Amino acid sequence: MKRYVYVFLTVMTLIAVRVNGFASKITDVTVYKNSALITRVVKIPSMSTNSIVKVDNLPYFLDDNSIQILSSKNITVNSFDIKTIYPKNSDNETVKKLKKKLKLLKNKFLKYKNHMYVIEEKRKFLDAVRENVASQDKTQNKPVFDWRGVYRFFGTSIDSLLTDSLRTAMRIGDIESRMNELKNKINQYAPTDMNHKSLTVNIDKNDDKEGTITVRYVVNNASWKPYYRLDIENSDGKYELMYLAKIKQNTGEDWNNVKLTVSTSSPEIPSYATHVSPWYLYPYRSRKTNLKYESMDKLAAAPMREKSMPEAEVGENLYSVIFTLRNRITIPSMKSEKTVLLADIKGKGELSLFASPIVSKYVYAHIDFVNHENFSLLPGKADILWDGDYNGKGYIPATSRGDTVSIECGADKEVTISRELVEHKFDKGNRFSKFKSYYFKYATKVLNRHNRKIKITVEDRIPVSKDKDIKVTNVKILPGDYTIAENGIVKFTLDIPAKKEKKLFVEYKIVMPKGINSNGLF
Repeated sequence: MKRYVYVFLTVMTLIAVRVNGFASKITDVTVYKNSALITRVVKIPSMSTNSIVKVDNLPYFLDDNSIQILSSKNITVNSFDIKTIYPKNSDNETVKKLKKKLKLLKNKFLKYKNHMYVIEEKRKFLDAVRENVASQDKTQNKPVFDWRGVYRFFGTSIDSLLTDSLRTAMRIGDIESRMNELKNKINQYAPTDMNHKSLTVNIDKNDDKEGTITVRYVVNNASWKPYYRLDIENSDGKYELMYLAKIKQNTGEDWNNVKLTVSTSSPEIPSYATHVSPWYLYPYRSRKTNLKYESMDKLAAAPMREKSMPEAEVGENLYSVIFTLRNRITIPSMKSEKTVLLADIKGKGELSLFASPIVSKYVYAHIDFVNHENFSLLPGKADILWDGDYNGKGYIPATSRGDTVSIECGADKEVTISRELVEHKFDKGNRFSKFKSYYFKYATKVLNRHNRKIKITVEDRIPVSKDKDIKVTNVKILPGDYTIAENGIVKFTLDIPAKKEKKLFVEYKIVMPKGINSNGLF
């Protein structure tokens, strides 16, 4: 009788509680600096009984503690459980065969690499012996045997080694190519039974209508970084700054036709601040006495314990900026990056040029503009273009709202600069003089080939003495629109009309006693 009761209860339990594995779909993804928040929706068909819903093949890099489950009004979530599945064998027969071939090729590769090492050692040995024989040949007064034959032997042997080395290098290259082909084929067979996680949700269904369960979780192996494309009009400083995001995800699951959001928030940073501990000063005491005083101070000065994590404050985007793409996008799980546009910023900045002809023959462009957007610019690399023509790489510094962005924009080929020594004199003084002198005169020429006026800053220098016996005199700098710093750096600020040239002059004399010399003069 008891047995029949047990069977009856088991059957009723199976009827009342059904385990269902429903298909799920990723609908939304928010990418952070080093992680991503995934929103996955599971549709529950019409049913009247309680169920256990299973969501399989979740990514192995899922953070178990981040799981959040929401449901439609007609479904109540009672509990959930997450488990990691470690399959015993994740390779099918095709992958096994490919890996076996790859292993054989790797053994051949190592064999030929070792052979190359032996060839190189033999060549070094023959070179050393040949040099030794050559040195003996020079010291021998009477030849004992045919040295020419010896040289022919070494030459033939070394040539043979070089031929063998070339043949082996070709074999190594061929094996590497075949190994790469096999690796690509292996990667194409994405195993369906890789390490993954399985989510089990216990629900109550309140009616016979369809419902949904929304599962949200944070997954690692996803990231984004800012990248920029700055296109500057050469004429008046108009610019277009494309704010891009380079997204990389290797989470193990593809993001197909999802609503993608990029956030500047950093969830990995602790959300609560740490505080500095007090620093008490004592006269030196023995260790035993110190322990006594330290324990007394701890008892007397210990504050009441406060909550380490304050209550949550609800706010929308208080400390971060969120960019949501207008169109849905697909990003497969792979190691390469995908670039998306976050914002297209247009405006007008102030163009200027900078040159330091002592260290570089190029004139570098510079643009300053105010960030009028309602978000900050994160630091990142940039492609610099002039009128749509690529001009090199640059860097956008971190810039808050309302602050000025200052960007180096590469070389301006339409402005040339040259600096030359036009006059140099050395006066060693007469036989009764205690001093000698060096006179230098430099001329710098700046040519503006633009059809517009340019503003340019040019750096030059005069020497600065760090010794009381060495003097810098007769300093002349032309034209007069310049500044000079304590370290001797001279900066000219020039406005040069279109198609015009301007010359700058720096001259000085260095005087020192005859018995000493100075660095930089010889």
